[in-house]
Amino acid sequence: MFWALDLDDFIGDECDDGAYPLISAVTKELTNNDSPPPKPVTAPTGFHRVCYFDNQGQYIKSPYTFEAAQIDGNLCTHIIYKSAKIVGTDIMPTETNDLGDS
Repeated sequence: MFWALDLDDFIGDECDDGAYPLISAVTKELTNNDSPPPKPVTAPTGFHRVCYFDNQGQYIKSPYTFEAAQIDGNLCTHIIYKSAKIVGTDIMPTETNDLGDS
């Protein structure tokens, strides 16, 4: 489990392992097929890679600023969005700049 995508080297210039080295290393280990998988109790329905997005990364000093538009669409099947509020029966982002179509 990753607490926040912005904690990884998403630019790829800090640890010389390319973009997203932490998530890539964990993905490699989780998809390693060296040993047979355990028999499932029920038929598999696919996998979920759930990522947590904390929109406070937009306030980090450049070049480490991280915004939702920078999330690689191939990394996550679902995103847990930290900063939201309930207005009536609607769930709304707390940051006005998150109201776009992304």
